[in-house]
Amino acid sequence: LLLRQSMDNLAKSQMPSSFGEAMQQLLGLSEQQAGLNQATQQAMGQGMEPGNRGRGRDPRRELNRLAAEQDRISQALEMLERQLRGQGGAQRRVESIGEEAKAVADELRRHRLSPQTLEAQQRILHRMLDASRSIHTQGLEERRRSQSGQDQAYIGPGALPADLGQAYDQLRAAMKRALE
Repeated sequence: LLLRQSMDNLAKSQMPSSFGEAMQQLLGLSEQQAGLNQATQQAMGQGMEPGNRGRGRDPRRELNRLAAEQDRISQALEMLERQLRGQGGAQRRVESIGEEAKAVADELRRHRLSPQTLEAQQRILHRMLDASRSIHTQGLEERRRSQSGQDQAYIGPGALPADLGQAYDQLRAAMKRALE
């Protein structure tokens, strides 16, 4: 019964393994993080820092919205980490990215929008993309083996042909005769 249920789950999944699905989710989260980074940059450009009134928008409400979105990404990273149990390196990477996302959400919740917050968000995005790329390619590259050069016997012709490989060209010969 368990085997049949497992086969059904495998058939329903889009990727052949839960690990592949987790990597797809990580790529989706990185897209969401990119959108959040852009919204945070716009908020900072519009003067959403605390004590500064933006153009018609309440800076605290906007920062709370950004913090809630960062929290949502952080929670999704926690769920992804649980899915990656047993995948040591991948699990640790996702866990550290999630911790950094929580720290950024706390900063936004405290209404502290600074260039360091933007840098932290960019770092999160880059780490997400790096993690998905390196985890996907892990184990795919072959190790190169170095080998010292050795003398090898020449297997080519002994000498060049007398005509240097040129075939007799009747048209060229006729043109030469005509010019003479």
